[in-house]
Amino acid sequence: MKVNKLMALIFAALALPVVAEDPANSNDGGNFYKQREKGWYWHEYIPEPEEKEEEEPIVPTPSSAPTETETSKNSVEAMSVKWFQENLPKAKELALNTGKPEDVKRYLYIQRAAIDRANQFAATYISEQMFDPYLDEGLRRPENDVTLQTFKGAQSENQWKLIEAIGKKATLIYFYGSQCPYCAKQTPYLIRLAKEYGWSIMPVSLDGGTVPNDDFLALGDYRVATSDMAQRFDVLATPTLYLTNNTGDYFLLGSGLIGMDSLSERIIELASREKIISQAELNNVKQVRALYMTDAEAKVDTQKVYEDPDYLINKMRNFMLGKPDSEGEQE
Repeated sequence: MKVNKLMALIFAALALPVVAEDPANSNDGGNFYKQREKGWYWHEYIPEPEEKEEEEPIVPTPSSAPTETETSKNSVEAMSVKWFQENLPKAKELALNTGKPEDVKRYLYIQRAAIDRANQFAATYISEQMFDPYLDEGLRRPENDVTLQTFKGAQSENQWKLIEAIGKKATLIYFYGSQCPYCAKQTPYLIRLAKEYGWSIMPVSLDGGTVPNDDFLALGDYRVATSDMAQRFDVLATPTLYLTNNTGDYFLLGSGLIGMDSLSERIIELASREKIISQAELNNVKQVRALYMTDAEAKVDTQKVYEDPDYLINKMRNFMLGKPDSEGEQE
């Protein structure tokens, strides 16, 4: 009887761990209960982890040294313009950052070399311009007082000759008001244009009256503007002047009081813009005789410009002299 009780206690003790442990919380409890057919005494082989071979570190190969050709391409000729552009700011920045005497002195010497190079260019520039009549600015616009006075006198004479020539190809329309004080001041200038330079002036009154001037009738009969005419010419103030050509086109010359010198300049500029006069006629009265040579006129070959130093010079000189372009004729 005691033996039976002892055996019962042993079996109960053996069963306690199984009942007390929650299969869900056990690492392999689920597998254990699902695999009862393996019994109490089974052994499962667990393979040993494979040893990974250590990878040798990749050593970067040094970049190949630049070839002699690459070095020559990247190098900049010392004391050239490009060299100064690169090194002058660099040396200045270093000198400002450190303030060391050697850095400041380095910058000053580079700057001195750049100034000397610029002075060399300036001296050659002045010399070539001085002794080449095609480049001499003194011939385009005199600089000394005596020559300048003579030039201005000749220019003024040519200017009024051109005004007279334009007057044969154009007419002025003069919008005025009889009570307008500015019109009273403007009228004498227009009378002078009519009497001295043969201009035709067409006075148009906005209020039906005349300007109080004894010589006003020298301008010819005036007409009274209709509202449609004033609107079509966009007359916003008096006096207002329009220039018309022989084909009947009209162009605004100016609004408000315009003095004689300014009036002549406006007439010439407007006549040039509207092709009433040629560029050559305009250059003859300009303070600086400009050269306007387009590629279409000159037919410049850019490659030849740098291959032959006389190529562009001869082309421009021929253009200044009005000679035909022999190369263009051959083409």
